[in-house]
Amino acid sequence: MLFDYNFKRYNFRILIYVILLSGIGVMAIWSATNQDRSMIAKQIFGIILGLILAICLSLEIGRASCRERV
Repeated sequence: MLFDYNFKRYNFRILIYVILLSGIGVMAIWSATNQDRSMIAKQIFGIILGLILAICLSLEIGRASCRERV
């Protein structure tokens, strides 16, 4: 499943943008909450979970669209 996808066609640029913007968001929360580690940990956990979900969905949608073209 995972290795059937053509990674040359994957849009890594948008993934990098998401990670950079998420990093800025974590720094903003760190600054606004007076370095509250529990809030930062929750935010980072949510970012990681969201990235995993987004990558899995994008690979599945890309794989499904490739099957329709053939």
